[in-house]
Amino acid sequence: MSLSVLAIPPWHARAAPRAPQIVTDLVALPHPERIVAGGCLIYAYDFRKLTMLTGDKLAAQIAMLDAAIAARQPIPVVELCWISRAAGLAYWNREDLIADFTDFGMRIAIAVFGMAGLDAALRRIDEDPASSADGLMQVDSPRVAPLMARLWARAKPRDGMADAERWLLKFTRAASIGLVPIAVGSPGKARDDAEHALRMLDARGHGTTIREVAGLHGDAARDAITEVLAAFAPPKKPPRLPGYMDVGALPALRVDGTLLDPTQLGTLLEMFAAWPPVSITISVPITNANLAPTTEIFTGAEGDDPIEVEEDLEVALEVNLLRPRIHPAIRAVLCAR
Repeated sequence: MSLSVLAIPPWHARAAPRAPQIVTDLVALPHPERIVAGGCLIYAYDFRKLTMLTGDKLAAQIAMLDAAIAARQPIPVVELCWISRAAGLAYWNREDLIADFTDFGMRIAIAVFGMAGLDAALRRIDEDPASSADGLMQVDSPRVAPLMARLWARAKPRDGMADAERWLLKFTRAASIGLVPIAVGSPGKARDDAEHALRMLDARGHGTTIREVAGLHGDAARDAITEVLAAFAPPKKPPRLPGYMDVGALPALRVDGTLLDPTQLGTLLEMFAAWPPVSITISVPITNANLAPTTEIFTGAEGDDPIEVEEDLEVALEVNLLRPRIHPAIRAVLCAR
């Protein structure tokens, strides 16, 4: 990592934004879509073994479904599993059906209807985004990528962000195929989401796959995606560090063989606070040889009591905040890990 970025923090160097490269009309690359067995679908697979209703009970079930649709009432997905798979899939694919995803409804739909029900599943995303992400965790398809990119860039961890990150890292090629055309396409929220997701994948060591997929679309797409992966949006002011993090009390830290002064170290920690794509830990060995036994160092969360260094130990500074924007310098550090 170049130390120049520590001398001039990104929030002090706000260059005029460049117009993004735009490559349109890219045809989606082929990718074998599949549902990976296991994972979150294990429980849902049990619903494929239900005994189908027949006779009067089947007629009553269908009448109930039709009445609920006519009244615009949500229908629990499990109610579609008591009729034949073909009939249940026909209801699932109806645009006028409002699905209730309570009790892992999306998992059940994917387990029972398979890829034949994926289009309807993606169409119902906005009804319950978090449950949708959970239910699609085993689906290896580029068509799922835009949803996961949106959740990762804009949702909170409890609203599907964590599931989205796991899916993007699990099905990296499908994610790249689905997101590269969007990330180099027309400006808008969808492009922003795709850019953020691809930068996260690049930071986690999957840049080769992204560039390979872009290259299959031609030189223009490859050049555009290279620009996307290198871009970042600096904040308007320095981010705040946790109250317990006293830069002046930290041991010396070397980067690329150069000893950082307190200002550079503070800037580095601010960068981690501004663009942490993952949980980042810096471990610094502390020994009695370089610290007095009574030296106090804050190592826990804000409000924790300091510890006294009585024996050799290792102090870990951890920033565990998820953000979609990643500074290139941090990306380089992560890729080198």
